Amino acid sequence: MHHATNFRRYLAGAPIRYIVLPRDPEAEAKRLASPEAQWYAALPIGRDLGWSAEPLASDDVRAYLDATYPKRVIGEYVVYVVER
Repeated sequence: MHHATNFRRYLAGAPIRYIVLPRDPEAEAKRLASPEAQWYAALPIGRDLGWSAEPLASDDVRAYLDATYPKRVIGEYVVYVVER
């Protein structure tokens, strides 16, 4: 979900009906910066949360979704309905 052209090609062949993204593109980075995540990462056992700090979707993919599919904002998330 980081390159709009590749994403469109993938959607054309995949049976996807819904795409759910955080409303805030920076949500992942903010979550990693939260006191809880920092506390967890500092535990002496060497835990790894496995969370990526990069956005789940690039700006061009979000723009494509916004322009192409109906969406519903539900709380902190945006749900795109992929209509064929």
